[in-house]
Amino acid sequence: MIITRIIGGLGNQMFQYAAGLALARRYHVPLKLDVRGYDEQKLRQFTLNHFQISAPVASHSELPRMAQTRSPFVRLFPRWYRPGGVKVFRDYLKGFDQTIFLQGGNVYLDGYWQSEQYFVDIAGVVRKEFQLRVPLDIENEKMVEHMTKKPSVSLHVRRGDYVAHPVYATCGIEYYHQAVEYIAARHRGITLYVFSDDPPWVQAHIRTKVPTIYVTNNQGQNDYKDLIVMSRCQHHVIANSSFSWWGAWLAETAGGIVIAPNTWYTDPSMDTSDLLPQRWITLAP
Repeated sequence: MIITRIIGGLGNQMFQYAAGLALARRYHVPLKLDVRGYDEQKLRQFTLNHFQISAPVASHSELPRMAQTRSPFVRLFPRWYRPGGVKVFRDYLKGFDQTIFLQGGNVYLDGYWQSEQYFVDIAGVVRKEFQLRVPLDIENEKMVEHMTKKPSVSLHVRRGDYVAHPVYATCGIEYYHQAVEYIAARHRGITLYVFSDDPPWVQAHIRTKVPTIYVTNNQGQNDYKDLIVMSRCQHHVIANSSFSWWGAWLAETAGGIVIAPNTWYTDPSMDTSDLLPQRWITLAP
């Protein structure tokens, strides 16, 4: 059995799920999810249940042997730790590690797994499982229909906790202007769809010569709808955020452009060399 620990916001949850799914399918064993972290987490919620995921939540009886892996004490151990014979594998932003696929048996995944290399071999399966269980509401469907009429570009601005965060940093306005200009020079008649956790700020500061629609109807617990609507665009300008990473990745079609910031974190010890697919275009944030 593969059990993957689900933590953080929606984008992180999707990386963790996709990596676990890939490992489970490789060894033809069940995948289950450890969502205990959300019992005490007030700022984040388990959101994958809005998607057509096949993996169930692990029962309490399946988790006790893993319980001690969440203790600070276990940080003193090497990367692999085996409580009761269960292999615990950690990845906290240290880059793609192919040795994850050399392990069979019972494995507990604890980390972020932020690289498509973990699941690129089952990309079609991942995209299928990340479809909504319940169709979009009428307002969002109208937005998606509008996107199909002209070349569409999603632009994501992550602010909120990033503004004063010591590790994350917000992308500058110039980054967004350069990205939009790059796409506009290659595709005529584009319409820009702006997504953000700070709508007033983007409406005041993100101004271009391109027709722009600010998407503001999916705030709070409905942010998963934003991600799906975002994925319906043809081209993407993402922030240094796993949220818009997935919006762009789910959407990828022939001829689509994805532009991403080339710096993700302010901490140079965090390895992001495998975070962005090589086919994506990067600009200084």
